Amino acid sequence: MQSVVVARPILFLFACIFQSVSGEPIAPNVNGAEYASARGSDYWLIMVATTSREGHEAVAHYLHCYHGNHDLGICNSIWPAPSGRMAIFQLAESSNIMLFDSTSESAIQLNSPKGIFLQHVTWGSDEHNAMCQFEDAVGGETEMECFVRK
Repeated sequence: MQSVVVARPILFLFACIFQSVSGEPIAPNVNGAEYASARGSDYWLIMVATTSREGHEAVAHYLHCYHGNHDLGICNSIWPAPSGRMAIFQLAESSNIMLFDSTSESAIQLNSPKGIFLQHVTWGSDEHNAMCQFEDAVGGETEMECFVRK
């Protein structure tokens, strides 16, 4: 029993050292985090369990977009630009398409049609533009330029 008590902290320490030395990204420390998925350039999708008084369950599960430790909001996915400077995501509650700029740590709303769901973003080679693929409620698909930097 005593060896288990001593071994656990040592194994935990080795796990932490191995993870940071191996070059694998380390997810932000978020209260209630159930799992994290790296999206590149320190962008993350993190499933967070929060206490809820609504409905039959006492716990609600929400997918949050993160850049480092900065919570960008509840969303379904996030598409970072290849440089990592910017990312496009859709807020779940309002359905607004957002552009996050990591240099200013701020997000702005992009023009987006109502009643659509962002499915994929393809960044231009110079990151001055991005093409967004949308799906509407009946399964129709649309592609349009959703970001142009002048």
